[in-house]
Amino acid sequence: MIDDLPLRISILDDRSAIVAGQYGRRLAALVGFSLVDQTAMSAAVLEIARNIVKYAGRGEVIMDVVQTDDRQEIVVTARDNGPGIPDIDLAMQDGYSTGKSLGVGLPGARRLVDQFEIMSAPGQGTTVVLKKSTAPSAPSPITVGCARKTYPGEAAMGDRQVLEPFSRGVLVGVVGGLDYSADAAVASQVAVDILKANPHIAPQMLVRRCDKRLNRTVGASLALATFNAAFATLSWLSVGTVRGCLVQVETGSVRMLPQNEGIIGAGLATMRPVVVPLVVGDRLVIVTDGIGERYLDGVDVDSAPQAIADAVLGHHNPGIDDALVVVARLDQGAE
Repeated sequence: MIDDLPLRISILDDRSAIVAGQYGRRLAALVGFSLVDQTAMSAAVLEIARNIVKYAGRGEVIMDVVQTDDRQEIVVTARDNGPGIPDIDLAMQDGYSTGKSLGVGLPGARRLVDQFEIMSAPGQGTTVVLKKSTAPSAPSPITVGCARKTYPGEAAMGDRQVLEPFSRGVLVGVVGGLDYSADAAVASQVAVDILKANPHIAPQMLVRRCDKRLNRTVGASLALATFNAAFATLSWLSVGTVRGCLVQVETGSVRMLPQNEGIIGAGLATMRPVVVPLVVGDRLVIVTDGIGERYLDGVDVDSAPQAIADAVLGHHNPGIDDALVVVARLDQGAE
């Protein structure tokens, strides 16, 4: 289970090295790597972890995900305080591996990743850094419309939206302030900053990260929708009062998406997103609690996203709280 990053794994024996390799595969899957690249990441992590066991006895492996301009990159750092490597050139020659490993050793690990760096000296331990990237970002697969209205007489807006593309799709996030106060607006902005900086992270990890960072604020509600362009799927995770539904173009039906009880910042149990298949033309509608319950009544859901958002706000905003409507339509599906 991966709930937050960076992920730290203590390497004490061969079993913990295997666990590190398994987590390397899981993280690669969460980021969206292909099955081949997931296997490569797992094998590379396993080799550098076993190198720690053989030569240093103990150490740690740290895994993280970094968003660059157009892609995501898994960064794995393995370090120990062992005797160090007296001859790095020799260690990096093929065949210089343990009899207990897969036989590829450090040279094989280097071939399995995009970037490989090793730093070591006698008596100073060893640090190995692996980096592997996803493919460059594709054009955004969605068109988005947004309509919002602040509670009358208030300057601060507690309800906010995030639209952030990344290498395998786009993150749509809606943060709902717990009320229309300045404190609620501050909490919402903290969540928005986290989402903008980490659109590539799996929804459950994003929720966990926001929950930890908002523990000194009044908290917030949150809905995350990750559109995966490669597989034409939507990953949905909502906590609190932010609601969502999917208007399915093929059947004309409306699918209400699940909500989890709780407040971001109050301490949450681990939650998992639901993954929904999409077809081109499907529309996701997200609303905060300033919008009435039957928010699609009287709305032409076949119209453009901005027209839907405007209609929902115009017909279903009683003016008792901040109100935000976000509509996203899938325009590109899996090829």
